[in-house]
Amino acid sequence: RAVLRTILLSDEFFASAGQKLRRPYEFLIAALRSLGAQVTPDGLDELIYSLYPLGQVPFEWEPPNGYPDVGAAWANTNGLLNRWNLASALVLNGFDGAQVPIRGLVANSGAKTPAQLVDTMASLLLQRALDPPDRARLIDYVAQEKPADGRVPGWYLNRQAPGLLALILGSPYFQWR
Repeated sequence: RAVLRTILLSDEFFASAGQKLRRPYEFLIAALRSLGAQVTPDGLDELIYSLYPLGQVPFEWEPPNGYPDVGAAWANTNGLLNRWNLASALVLNGFDGAQVPIRGLVANSGAKTPAQLVDTMASLLLQRALDPPDRARLIDYVAQEKPADGRVPGWYLNRQAPGLLALILGSPYFQWR
């Protein structure tokens, strides 16, 4: 216990947060869990197939050392573009057998304004607040020239939510662990 307490309360441990890029498989699983996606066995096959363009299909790595666990192996233009595409497909329910309850996420958030929607979705997916400039950009995206703190109808938030979720999933906030 004493050793674990020392490690977990050390400055080095806290400084390590956000220093490792999620591998593609971790990215997919984290996105599914954070979004509360309902996945059927057939949907699981389709999701596994979606990992091919990302370069990390379970049990497909030939060398016996396992997939690389360094950011340089995954942080490239092709890999990041494919992550963004995967995030968009997830939130748009583009996979048969893998459904993200967008309306439920919005309803459970209790958000009535674009700013509230950004804050609650960031909290849901990231478990932390966004930096003010990034938060402002996402609010602008959701508001689409409506007041950031002005009340908007639920249908409007439901329409904007998939794009917002895809942007958060594609952001460095979600990519790094």
